[in-house]
Amino acid sequence: MSLHTLGTFTISGNTLEVSNLLESLTVLLQNDKDMNFDLLIEGVVTDSNGVTTISESFNFTHQVIVQAVADIPLVDVGSPVKASILEDSGFVNYPVQVGLNDTDGSEMLAMVKIEAQIPANSGKEPVLRINTTRLPPGVIVTFTSNSSVTITGPSEGAINDALSLLEVRPGKDNGENITVSVIPTAEETNPTEVGQIEVAVPRATNSASFTIPVIPEVDSIPNITIKMNNVTGIEDTEVILGRIMIMSGDDIDGSEVPYVEFKVDSIPDGTAFLA
Repeated sequence: MSLHTLGTFTISGNTLEVSNLLESLTVLLQNDKDMNFDLLIEGVVTDSNGVTTISESFNFTHQVIVQAVADIPLVDVGSPVKASILEDSGFVNYPVQVGLNDTDGSEMLAMVKIEAQIPANSGKEPVLRINTTRLPPGVIVTFTSNSSVTITGPSEGAINDALSLLEVRPGKDNGENITVSVIPTAEETNPTEVGQIEVAVPRATNSASFTIPVIPEVDSIPNITIKMNNVTGIEDTEVILGRIMIMSGDDIDGSEVPYVEFKVDSIPDGTAFLA
């Protein structure tokens, strides 16, 4: 087989050799191009019995249908680990960017989903926020929960403008680190040809995440209730002093441990506390 610079190639040999080569012939398609094309095949069959030679030309067209494929979109979340924040801090801005990985302009961003996660059963979930008063025209922000939001828009630029407004804060009284995932979906919306078999992969999704380290804080001074009564005890016996109740204040996630210290400077030597 010889390949020519104009994109044509020639195959020669006996019938078996040519047939085997045609069976394995492949075509490397252009990147991000889904245009169907016809492959023109021309040839000459020569039959020689040793005395006379007979040649006959032929030609036919072989149709190649190139199915469109949605390319995996791009995601840029910046540093994978952000600066640490305090447990009960306010909202902090974390701008992210997404993009199409398509050069023929046949795709669009169908949506971008953002999820903020913490370990299971660890307390209040993180809260996402996007300032909807600053959104570009046509952008729609849909919250399915405090920690999950979906963004759609008319263009890649409009969606990225909305993503630049992303803010996150920890759940109330929750000192667990937060993982934020950004999940864009690209959709093949404008294939070159229209038909049921023209699109092989209509949608493609990607995902990238970053971590926000959260520094736990003591929430408040515990509420301590002490009930004390004058007591009378008999020498060499145990005396019940009273009832002491300690409450954990605003510690919703149960991560704090109360510590109580009794000062014994004023009691006689040899006195012991029993519990």
